[in-house]
Amino acid sequence: MHSQTPETHPLARLMAGGAWRLGLHHAREDHLVIWLTKGQGLATLRGLRQGLTVHNALFIPAGTLFSIDPGPQGFGIALVIPGGCDIPLPGAPRHLRVRDAQKQNELFQLLEAMGREQSRSAAGGANAYGEFHAQAARAYATLISVWLRRMSLDLPANTGPTPEQHLSARFSDLVARNFRSGKAAQAYAAELDVPPDHLNEAVQTCSGLTPTEMLSQTALHAARLMIEDGTLPFTEIAAHLGFASPQVFTRFIQSRTGKSPTQLRNAAPDQPAP
Repeated sequence: MHSQTPETHPLARLMAGGAWRLGLHHAREDHLVIWLTKGQGLATLRGLRQGLTVHNALFIPAGTLFSIDPGPQGFGIALVIPGGCDIPLPGAPRHLRVRDAQKQNELFQLLEAMGREQSRSAAGGANAYGEFHAQAARAYATLISVWLRRMSLDLPANTGPTPEQHLSARFSDLVARNFRSGKAAQAYAAELDVPPDHLNEAVQTCSGLTPTEMLSQTALHAARLMIEDGTLPFTEIAAHLGFASPQVFTRFIQSRTGKSPTQLRNAAPDQPAP
């Protein structure tokens, strides 16, 4: 399918190859809309951890640091919107707890209709379904964006972040942009002009992780993607991610996965997740 065409997938497909693909902190180049239809778990968006349960919708803009654990019984639908799509979207992450049955049904029907369109296009090849698929997919994604923005209007006016949440979000934004620098958490505290202890307390209170743990998770996610989905030599991956040496990189991977980079690559599935 065209690289600029929105697509729907079962949420499980985003975790193909391991739960770490959603469960470790990372930022994507595309936008995500996730609709949970079963189960309960946890989601962390821009440094704020919240419970995730049935009839919850998440909007995660491209470049946003996040992690999702949908839980062992979690099931849902994911809409992937390429970052270059000219679709008007909410300007910030959203976690919507949808209690109104009619509004739940509106989103579910749009996602289901988009899935049917996608299936018909894949089966039809170059016929009329395939020819107009990209236009139809963008139209459905636009309607879903309208649904998200309308739902956002219903949010209470007093939902602004606390000072701790604001600091945790600012730290998360810096991590998403700069984690490849190899800088320690203390350097981020200096950039944010706060004492390291204050940053540690705010981030841990809001996200359940220390700043160092969030940095490690983000680096580990990027490393595993490059190891398991790519072919770059490990020395180049280590340098790209700001590790002091290939040996330090290998010890980092081994300590957090129980496997060497070589073992991870050898055990990786043939087809990477989207």
